[in-house]
Amino acid sequence: MKMLSSRVLNPSRKRRGRPFIEAMERRTLFSFVLDPSGTSISAMASAGASPQQVQTNPAHATDSFSYAGSQFEPAYSLSATSNANYQVAAQQLTLHSDATQSTTGGYLGWPSNAGTQSEVILSFNLTAAATVQIDGTLAGTGGGASSLHFDISDYTTSSSTTSAVHQALSLSAGNHVMEIDAAGANVQGTSSASVDLTLTLGTSAPKITSPNAVTFKIGQPSNFTVTTTGSPTPSITETAFLPAGISFVDNGDGTATLSGTPAALDATGHYNLIFTASNGVAIDATHPSANQFFTLTLSGGSIKLPSGPSRLGFGQQPLTMNAGATLRPIIVQVEDKTGHAVTSDNSPVTISLVGVASGVLHGTLAVNAVNGVATFSDLSITRAGTYTLAVTDGSLTVGKSSRFTVNPDAASAHLVLPQTLPSTVLVGKSLTPISATLMDQFGNVVKSKSTAVLSVVSGPTNGTAGGKTSVPVVNGIANFKDVWFSDAGTYTVALSDSLAPGNASVPASWVVTVAQATAVIAAPRPARSYVAGRLVVLNATIKSNAPANIPFTGSASITDQNNNVLGTATVSSKGAVHFLLQGLTPGTYTCSVTYAGTANWPAASSASFTLNVTG
Repeated sequence: MKMLSSRVLNPSRKRRGRPFIEAMERRTLFSFVLDPSGTSISAMASAGASPQQVQTNPAHATDSFSYAGSQFEPAYSLSATSNANYQVAAQQLTLHSDATQSTTGGYLGWPSNAGTQSEVILSFNLTAAATVQIDGTLAGTGGGASSLHFDISDYTTSSSTTSAVHQALSLSAGNHVMEIDAAGANVQGTSSASVDLTLTLGTSAPKITSPNAVTFKIGQPSNFTVTTTGSPTPSITETAFLPAGISFVDNGDGTATLSGTPAALDATGHYNLIFTASNGVAIDATHPSANQFFTLTLSGGSIKLPSGPSRLGFGQQPLTMNAGATLRPIIVQVEDKTGHAVTSDNSPVTISLVGVASGVLHGTLAVNAVNGVATFSDLSITRAGTYTLAVTDGSLTVGKSSRFTVNPDAASAHLVLPQTLPSTVLVGKSLTPISATLMDQFGNVVKSKSTAVLSVVSGPTNGTAGGKTSVPVVNGIANFKDVWFSDAGTYTVALSDSLAPGNASVPASWVVTVAQATAVIAAPRPARSYVAGRLVVLNATIKSNAPANIPFTGSASITDQNNNVLGTATVSSKGAVHFLLQGLTPGTYTCSVTYAGTANWPAASSASFTLNVTG
């Protein structure tokens, strides 16, 4: 179990002639599971004095204690409030908790006790050893001697006011406890503590730790080891031209080897290489990997003079990204015909996008090379698709990047309704089919395996939506083909998808007017005559243009030429009416059947018919 709790500590020791007073405990529970395999993080918040298992986010708990006073101690009261909330993402959990205790009256605490205390305890279990990155802020206030203390495993920090936490911890498998405590001795007033933390599992950004230059001698076997740190273990790649006889190999353990026997110098003797270390953990928002500009120098042989600029090459390629995000810096080299950087070149380089016709490359598209290197650091693309980048510089051979993918921005996904929506329909009849699309903020279709739901936000008192109101989202499209309404009236209808990413759980709504059906009454077929005083049986039928799933309700009556009601009967669900007329006196009656109508049908009357009653 993982817990965040807040509590009030009453004086817990007896003094001579003084009673022992202990406050009730109040607490907020907060639990979550971190899976170091990288498959999931789940969380639940609960609140209550017992505590009750109320699954809410945010969670809130409150409690109080009052002491009426005695001849030994004045009256006082204690109160406590605690809150907790969280957000989860892949391999990351962000949480907030705060706790406040207040005292009023004569409570002073005793010098041998801590007074009041606010405490947050968070425990979690790792099924395997992992690195946990903790970032956040701790804050606390108290009385005359307040303090704030944070402790997890072998890492401890304390503060009397506010403390920032930025720490990567390598934790073993098993249970670990974090404790954040704010306490004040002899508190008269309020003591509080709050914690805002982000826990990221198995994430330590990569860093290249080896030197950025080495010299190899012509004709002699040489090697250099590239070293890195980071969790998970980084992979290492090399970009740019290598001299003949030299190779680069990623060893798969966070190191790489640059080795070989250089045969001869074919340029200036200096080779500008780029090493990149990646492990899926970004250094910051614009640097997803660690880069090192590395110089390999060859010595011991004659040096050929470099040729002039001939072509453009990519020193750092684009990676898969989300729409609207900034690409990692794109590095372009001005090279001679052998692939070496021409460090004397400072000419302008222009970059453009090749791929989806509607794709647009945003940012600074033209920069001047500096010592033969042009860097584009603010590029972004909002249209999802597969692209390559092309760079040009006057008459130099055009350089093209490797292909990369721009994915939809799933975090901003929301349901988009078609421009034309069904606004009127007959009660019980199916709406015109509706196709809603799950899109991101840039209009890209987000393909999510989820379910879209049509619901009634407001409408007639008993009005409901029937038919297929829950449909799967297939390739980003939700098709509603058989939805009808039970009662006539005006409805506000909404579509939502609570399982999809982004804002798809926010309903997209519109108004539908559901019209009444028509009611036509077929008049009874009476006999030629009836005997006064005997039971008269008549049958009538009400027909409608509403489908069979809308049953008739209410009653119908037979009235004569003087508007006297001769009989009333209940209308069956299928519109049949069975009249039993009693007590008719001799005479001729000109009658009709009337139906008062309901929400789904207007009032209606049959054609007139005659009853002849003899004595």
